[in-house]
Amino acid sequence: MWLLLRNKLPTLSTLYNRGITSPKKLHQLFLNVDGSYEPKTINGGTGGIIRNHLGNRIAGFACKIKVENAYHAELLALLHGLTLAKEKNFKHMILVETDSQVLLNSLNNDNPQYSHICADCRSLLQQLGAPPLKHVPREANRTVDALAEY
Repeated sequence: MWLLLRNKLPTLSTLYNRGITSPKKLHQLFLNVDGSYEPKTINGGTGGIIRNHLGNRIAGFACKIKVENAYHAELLALLHGLTLAKEKNFKHMILVETDSQVLLNSLNNDNPQYSHICADCRSLLQQLGAPPLKHVPREANRTVDALAEY
């Protein structure tokens, strides 16, 4: 799967041309997450990638899941990504990026249907040192979009 997606990874120069810059600190990492949903089948997917300050892949995940809607897929993608970051012991090292503004807003205002997942995400965020959460353009999330739809 990695070979199929390797060519979709933007280079640093491509990211700069899109107005997207990588973290500047030597030991800073960034986690991009995305979810996908196919309403006709209730199939979904999650994808995420952790990169270093040079844009090189450190870790990643892709997972097929059954979900109720696109928001549910996005939320599970964040949960999977934060879990991976915790397993890798990336406390105080990551920035979290997503193209879902709804996801970012929901972490402050629980959706009653998914409050348990929101609570798990908030707990992981605290365990990781409260990393910043950032909304990025869809173009910046192409790689994880492909992972989520794989």
